[in-house]
Amino acid sequence: MKMISLFKVTFFFLLLAHSSLFAQSVKDATHDETEDDSRAQVLLSNDNVTGFVTLFTEGKNSSTKSGATKVYVPTKSSNNSEYSFYRESANGDFLPEVSGSATTNNAVLRFKLDLDVQGDFDNLYVGTLRSDGSYDIDLLTNTAGGGDGQSYTINFDRLCVQSDNLDCSKFNATEPSNIRPLNTTIVFFLHNDATETILSEAQITNGAYYDIYLGGDIDINDVAINSLTNSDKRVFINYTGFNLEDVESIYAEVAANSCTTAPSETLGNATIGKSNLISLETTNRSGTVTIKNLTNDTCYGIRITLCDKFGFCSKLSNTVVGEPQEIEALLKEQGCFFFTAGFEGSHWIIDYFQTFRDDVLRKNFFGKKFVKFYYIVGPKYAPYILDKPLIQKAIRGLAYVLYGFLYYFNSILVAILAIITGYLIKRYYVGVRGYGRS
Repeated sequence: MKMISLFKVTFFFLLLAHSSLFAQSVKDATHDETEDDSRAQVLLSNDNVTGFVTLFTEGKNSSTKSGATKVYVPTKSSNNSEYSFYRESANGDFLPEVSGSATTNNAVLRFKLDLDVQGDFDNLYVGTLRSDGSYDIDLLTNTAGGGDGQSYTINFDRLCVQSDNLDCSKFNATEPSNIRPLNTTIVFFLHNDATETILSEAQITNGAYYDIYLGGDIDINDVAINSLTNSDKRVFINYTGFNLEDVESIYAEVAANSCTTAPSETLGNATIGKSNLISLETTNRSGTVTIKNLTNDTCYGIRITLCDKFGFCSKLSNTVVGEPQEIEALLKEQGCFFFTAGFEGSHWIIDYFQTFRDDVLRKNFFGKKFVKFYYIVGPKYAPYILDKPLIQKAIRGLAYVLYGFLYYFNSILVAILAIITGYLIKRYYVGVRGYGRS
């Protein structure tokens, strides 16, 4: 009996190993599933492979339709290439141009795949989603054993002509701002029957799925920089944007040794592309961002732009001029040592406390003593604060609390007096009523 049980267990594990061994699959080869910020890389190129651009993608698990990797593909239409940060890429402009329902240039999508081929499933197919949920399939190659990191191209005619659920003629609109994104799904998979042209979802297993979004929409709204604050090897800019759909990032054009201003203009008019822009790694449409890795005592002209996931950007903002300084110089210039170290540079709160120092503290005996003591202690400990992010955060919090207390001091005092008065009046009437009852 023990021998039979052992045989069953051994057979079970051999069966599992066999089924795992012969489970063919196709996977995206460009992203690391162990890295949280890793994304699939899909290239927009041409059929001569003379150059490429890397498209924006979302998602990591491409093995199911529900978890398909999203790929955002810009399409060219009337005037919108002026707003694209892909337009200045090396070796040409690869934005697909649609005429009717077909593309008129040689743009292709390039995917890098890992093929795990087992048994007779050695043909690589690509399927395009149909309106009924099935897939039109075409043979890409006989894999003859598979391989890792192989590149495969998909022509846009497959998306615009062979797909019955994607109306690419909508990209012929004369006004790009009226063009809304369209999408379809493609899947790479291994199969062994070359006679079939349509497969259901259930007939496709262990494939690599991609949701292809085509977009040509632009937004002509402007973004504005409200203020700039200098710091050590960096500047802080406060900006106001607008409600741009699918924001990919906020980008900055940073021109060193340029203290001159430039007009608000499109990327095309400024003859700059993505290689000339610095990602500020935020999708907030308004707020404050930091531009780092600058050189102290160098004048910079800075403009920003909001860009969507298709690489179409707003006009460049107004120019602001900044000149980072060593923190020691800023400390001496500002005089507010602890708060300047906490904010890593100038700030409107520091301006308020400088005014409070001059208009209040320096006009009374005890205030003068405090300022004198502060100017002895401050220069010694401010550099220490610069290396301690937690202390900087605490100082910023304290600064905001003190500002709120001092700025609204009269209102707070009136509120406290009103509460005390109300309490005393209540005590008085309670005492009167109690006296009368006795």
